[in-house]
Amino acid sequence: RRSATPPRMKSFREPGLAASVIEHNAVTRVVALVTPTGRGSLGEQTQEALTTLRAALQGQPGTPVVVAQTIFLRHPADQAACARLLTEFSGGQPPVTTFVNQPPCSDAALAIEAWGLGGDSVRFARPHPQVLVAQHDGLTWVYGGGICSLPGTGVYAQPRARLEQCQALLAET
Repeated sequence: RRSATPPRMKSFREPGLAASVIEHNAVTRVVALVTPTGRGSLGEQTQEALTTLRAALQGQPGTPVVVAQTIFLRHPADQAACARLLTEFSGGQPPVTTFVNQPPCSDAALAIEAWGLGGDSVRFARPHPQVLVAQHDGLTWVYGGGICSLPGTGVYAQPRARLEQCQALLAET
């Protein structure tokens, strides 16, 4: 279905947040990068980042929700604690999440790249904890997470390994 109405796009920045929003055919897509400005504990920084992200999404048309996120961690040992915090913040069902052991450019413990989607015509299904299916306007989007690099693999083997992990994940659904 084609629309004569062109998409509307806007971008905004504030301390700890940079985001872009695209509205088209009553569907809103958001991409946001969130970095906590405070330098407290991992829990405090995670809470700040997630609260900032939630506020940014609530102000958009179509009430978008985070469908997929990448969490960049300063310390790989923080992954389990961060995953627990994400689950608690989201009421038990966090978005599809991938962790990357790469320190943010700031001194923060983490940074979040989040992809949001919303609108009255959008329908979601969660066939697996690391897979989310979104449908709207005859389109289907599949978001997968939890894909990670395998230790000891070379630069050419890593993409192949990730694609194989993604294939296995989708086969489970």
